[in-house]
Amino acid sequence: MNFKKAGIRLISIILGLIIFFLGIQWISKPNNQPLVLDPMDSIQNYLFAFTFSLGDLGYILALLFLVFYMAIFIFLGNWIYSRISRK
Repeated sequence: MNFKKAGIRLISIILGLIIFFLGIQWISKPNNQPLVLDPMDSIQNYLFAFTFSLGDLGYILALLFLVFYMAIFIFLGNWIYSRISRK
């Protein structure tokens, strides 16, 4: 039973990361460039935006926001698991 719960959590985290990376790419690229799943470029753009505007505090805030964002998807995975296990 716990393996199913862990699997659903893992899938929800992976889905959250893919949505995060695509969202950063979509926001940071001009309209004439195609949307590409490039995690390293996304993380660089994300961290650069925070550190350019806030300095060292930007690293801390960027990582806190990223952890909070991933926590939302962990709770979403728990909610999906509880809905599936009731049936």
